[in-house]
Amino acid sequence: MKTALVTTIAALVAVTALAAPASSATPSERRLARQVKTLQRQVTTLNRQVRTLQRQMREVGSIARAGLVYSACFTAATSDAFQGTWETIDQLSAAIGQPDRYPAPAPVTDPLNSCQDLELQRQPNSVPPSTNVFAGLLNLFR
Repeated sequence: MKTALVTTIAALVAVTALAAPASSATPSERRLARQVKTLQRQVTTLNRQVRTLQRQMREVGSIARAGLVYSACFTAATSDAFQGTWETIDQLSAAIGQPDRYPAPAPVTDPLNSCQDLELQRQPNSVPPSTNVFAGLLNLFR
């Protein structure tokens, strides 16, 4: 659309310049010249708006990526805490002679390495579970 608009303006300018006689411009030529000036201002305004929208889209993309990394780390930390809780329950059950109730903990993999990107240390198999990772996630907002 932008290319077509610029091409149209260039064609109008060329037609106006070539068709203009040495004498004064006719009313239709003056009207056409005003339209060309109006279109040029509109193109300038539209170009400014496009640059603004492109910048805003880059910002939105950055925020979305940060949200994804944060969510992935939060999910991995929550998984670690749950498994640490279950392991604690199993240890208490074993102390009173009861069998294990939950399977052995297996840390959830974090394919994005999101916690490392946020410079947070996960604590898989921590018994009893700790809230240090959650505190670190919340401290990111300070």
